[in-house]
Amino acid sequence: MAATYSLSKTQTRWLLATITFHCIAVTDAVYSVAGQTGISDTDSQIDEAEMAAELTEGMRALIVGALALLKT
Repeated sequence: MAATYSLSKTQTRWLLATITFHCIAVTDAVYSVAGQTGISDTDSQIDEAEMAAELTEGMRALIVGALALLKT
């Protein structure tokens, strides 16, 4: 990652720690609603698919934004 984006070890460490922290935090929040009672299996699967797609886009935005911050 450092070589690909011309980052120092310190920048790479910060970037990976930031991405990891947010990925774990957001995933925990997203999937905490999985398996809740009172929601049909079909509705639950649809909700999980929508949240997974939003998680993917959010992580992409985080990474692009963090890389942009490091380049300024």
